Amino acid sequence: MTVGQPFAPPEEIRTPSVSASGDGHAVVGPIELAETTTFIGEHESDGGNFVVEVYNEDASGGTPDEVVFNQIGEFSGEARADPAGIAWLEIEADGVWRLEIE
Repeated sequence: MTVGQPFAPPEEIRTPSVSASGDGHAVVGPIELAETTTFIGEHESDGGNFVVEVYNEDASGGTPDEVVFNQIGEFSGEARADPAGIAWLEIEADGVWRLEIE
């Protein structure tokens, strides 16, 4: 027996530029990411974590393929990552956050 996650329907897959925002934990996706993708993130916090992890849709296991941000406290910054393919982003935050994927 083989067990696996279903793939996202093609009509639901977004392509950059993608904007997302929230307050606390969230999952964003599916997004079709290029070989090199720029992530711009902001986090309003009094000392809590801001973590953005990329999970490639065709990967298996429970570990992220890329950790884009792992910051403590208030944060504003940019990072590049190479997570090519259809992916989901998991955001862990203790406050308001914003994310731009380009």
